[in-house]
This record gives sequence, C-alpha cells and structure tokens, in this order.
Amino acid sequence: MIIEIDDAGWGCPIGGVIIGGLKNSHFSYRVIPLEIFREHDLRKNELPKAVLAAVKDLLKDLKYNPEEDLIHICRGSIFSSTRAWLTEMNYNWEPWKIVSKLQDLVEGAMDLHLISLGVPRMLLKRLLNYIHYSLRLYQWVILDKKNREKIVKTDFPAWKNVWSSTKLLFKKGIIKRGTYCLNCGEKLTKGDIAYQVIFQTPKKQYKAWIHQDCREKLD
Repeated sequence: MIIEIDDAGWGCPIGGVIIGGLKNSHFSYRVIPLEIFREHDLRKNELPKAVLAAVKDLLKDLKYNPEEDLIHICRGSIFSSTRAWLTEMNYNWEPWKIVSKLQDLVEGAMDLHLISLGVPRMLLKRLLNYIHYSLRLYQWVILDKKNREKIVKTDFPAWKNVWSSTKLLFKKGIIKRGTYCLNCGEKLTKGDIAYQVIFQTPKKQYKAWIHQDCREKLD
C-alpha cells in the first residue's frame, strides 16, 4: 500500500506547520510547534529533528509495513533530513508531488490550527491563494499587533524587514462595493459605514476595510 506524507503551513506567516500522513482512508497529523519559527538558530537546528520525529510518529500511527508499503513523501525542503533517514533505513520511498486528498486534509488541519490560535474561521474562508493568504494574515496581525504578534513566525524575513515596522491609519468611510472585514472575516455590503485601514510598510501601501464594531474592539 501507499503511504503519503505532506506538509502545510510552511509559508504561512503565523502558527506552526502541519505534517500529515494518509494510508487508505486513515489520516493522521502532527503540529510542528510555532516556537521553532520564532528564533533563527532554533529553526535551523530543531526543525529537521521535529519533522523527522513527526514522520516517525505518523508511520507508526499509520502502521507502516516496510515489506508491503511504499512511501510517497513531498519533495519540499522541509523533508530533506527525513528523506535521508528513509534512505538510511532502506525503506521503500519516492519523492512525490502530492496532489491527492492528502493535500486538502493537511490544509484543513492547518486551518483548524490557525483557528485554535484565534484566527477567525470566516477570514480563513476568504483566503483563496498563497499570496493573498500570506498578505492578509500579516495585515490581520498588524491590526492588533500587541496581542497577535505572539503567534507570528518572527524569524521570517518578511516579518523582520517589512511587517514588524508597518504603520496603521484608520479612515471612516462608506463601502462602495461588497467586501469583507479584515478583522473578523464577515461581510461588508455596499452602503455600510466602516473603517478603511491603510497599512504603510517600508516598501508598499495596502488597504482593507473593517467594521465599526471591530475598530472599537481594537482600541
């Protein structure tokens, strides 16, 4: 049988990383702790160990049989040390581009992880692509930086060089076309009175909208 192994959240600016495995319909996953991504030396030294430990745990949970099972493991660099270990163990494995059900499962597990950290479920539903995902979550953090910075992967250059020094400006206005609130993810409709948020980073300016109530809660 085939066991697939994939990750989710490596490029996400907040939270840890999900390592997931699938054998038949049995899905299991582990969370690589956020703390590893908050200090450079820790990420450099501890991440490969944590990923390998997670994979070993998953193989046990999925009842890996060296004589019968083939491991398809994601080609990403996060698994470099793990792939070397699989070779050392003389396990039957192949680097693989994961485009199966497992991809959806690990991404769903990552969303649940982010929700557990306080990210609104409705906001996550608005994030449709990788760039938007990263951009909007950084902006969401900046809206309430003093409370949300604690869940940021602070070792990432984008945080250090761009978002950590971002300035905010709020302007009250009227919604001219339907959109959503960056703070809670709920709908904003044409004609609503809301606040436009201007994010001034060292490189570029971004804009978003939030409800009046959300603006008051941020004060």
